[in-house]
Amino acid sequence: MTTTSVTPTLAIGDTVEILRSQDPKVTTYNGTEAVITGFSAKGWAKIQYHDGKTATLKPDWISLKQSAPAVTEAEVEEEETVVTTDSESASVADAQSVEPEVQPETIPEPEVATEANSIGYFKFSCNSAVFAKVISQVRRVIRTMSIHPILSNVKITASSESKQVEVVGFDLSLGVIACFTATEVTVGGSYTLSVSILSDILSQLPEGTITLERNESSPKAKLTTSNGIFELSGLDAYDFPELPIPKQNVTTLKISSKSLRVGCGSILYAASTDQTKMVLCGGHMVFGTEGKFEIAATDGHRLALFRCKDLISSTPEIESEQHLTVPARSLHEVERYLVKDEAIVEISYEASIDSGPSIVQFKLEGATIITRLLEGQYPSYNDLMPKKFQREVWVERLPLVGSIGRVAVLAALKHYLIKIVVESKRITLSSEDEDTGSGTEAIPAEVSGEDIKIAFNIKYLSEALKSIGTQEVAIKINGPATPVICTPLNGYDIVALIMPVQLRN
Repeated sequence: MTTTSVTPTLAIGDTVEILRSQDPKVTTYNGTEAVITGFSAKGWAKIQYHDGKTATLKPDWISLKQSAPAVTEAEVEEEETVVTTDSESASVADAQSVEPEVQPETIPEPEVATEANSIGYFKFSCNSAVFAKVISQVRRVIRTMSIHPILSNVKITASSESKQVEVVGFDLSLGVIACFTATEVTVGGSYTLSVSILSDILSQLPEGTITLERNESSPKAKLTTSNGIFELSGLDAYDFPELPIPKQNVTTLKISSKSLRVGCGSILYAASTDQTKMVLCGGHMVFGTEGKFEIAATDGHRLALFRCKDLISSTPEIESEQHLTVPARSLHEVERYLVKDEAIVEISYEASIDSGPSIVQFKLEGATIITRLLEGQYPSYNDLMPKKFQREVWVERLPLVGSIGRVAVLAALKHYLIKIVVESKRITLSSEDEDTGSGTEAIPAEVSGEDIKIAFNIKYLSEALKSIGTQEVAIKINGPATPVICTPLNGYDIVALIMPVQLRN
């Protein structure tokens, strides 16, 4: 029996050594052996690993270890020659010799590109506005000046079965998977294209049906619109890094979209931007029993905290508090998708005995976001909270924010301070600058405790008040050099802690 191989050195049944996998960062199978089970239309080897998993690899990613056993003519003759003593045994022998004749070992003919075997070939049609929206969403996570060219691309995968088009962006730390339904998927497959070029074209197209395709006749993808054709260079999808999706010992939590949105919006302003304090450059999430959810952020000068009991479920059940520190950039991206209050968000991460989780996945309405977590011990922020206060001020939030904004116009840029005098029935705000002048405003308030004069960094005070979102706020004060807390009078449990600026005579 003769075997015809697609390449000069490889054939079905050969045992090969894996030099690299589809994703160069995945080295699990490197150095292991696998068996060739077939070849794609482009000549890539279809292989099966020792654990049963399969892949399609370039010939130069594998090395021949052992050729498939050749079938000799003697073996063929032995199979086909049957010695019989009577007609019955001859009939049985004839029946047994049928199988090797009907199913000889041959290399399959080149296949038509399908979703299962296509390498960069696909074709689908969709609404231009829908495609443009998804690409613009994914574009936000992609660093266009990456040292790895493929990380400046989006991976586009079309499914002929579901008519779904999946768009993936990943910068090795933060990844977004967004999907939409195509009008038609003629050929399913994957390819990567420059996100900036694709987004710039789509954003300027009139709404209508467009077609994106790539086939064997051209190395470039073709975008066809009602008025023209754009040819776009891209890179093979096999070289696109795999997103680190949680797979083992996964804990999945469910929380309402509204609670997570309010939580992120209440604290992210306080996260640090100093990359030397990496663990402070994110929001610290705490999940506990009885539906406890807590998220906090601090940059060392101020602290923001949100607490609620809105955790819907946990699989498996939480037995002790779980702590995750998520980069602020990732939480800002999550926040963009938290539009519908009634939607449910699934948060998944891998539990580890030796160390804490390293990645977390947010399954949102319209997208899935996967991000690496920040490492390090987060400060014990609850210890910073004063338990008692000597003074409390109850004031309408928006008039106070407006007054701060007007008085801040005349604040000295060097220190950017606002002075507040707390008196019975009112608070007076003032600022001054030797070059530009000074300003003073008084607004009504309810005050408990003695009068006091205190000063704040305008940015810190203004951001704390804006993050609360209720009609009235309570400002709790001990002294001019101790932490001050702002909280809403009604609604969610939100705490904004800021340190006053000490005044000198």
